[in-house]
Amino acid sequence: MKKKDNLDFQDTLFVTGYKKQLLLIKLIHKVKFYKNHF
Repeated sequence: MKKKDNLDFQDTLFVTGYKKQLLLIKLIHKVKFYKNHF
C-alpha cells in the first residue's frame, strides 16, 4: 500500500513538473516572438 502511494506521488510530481515546463516553453516562445516583432 505504501509503495503504491509513493508511486502515485511521484507520478503527480512528474506531471506537474511537465506542465510547468510546457508553460515555461510557451512563455519563452512568446517573449522571443515579441522581441523579433518590436
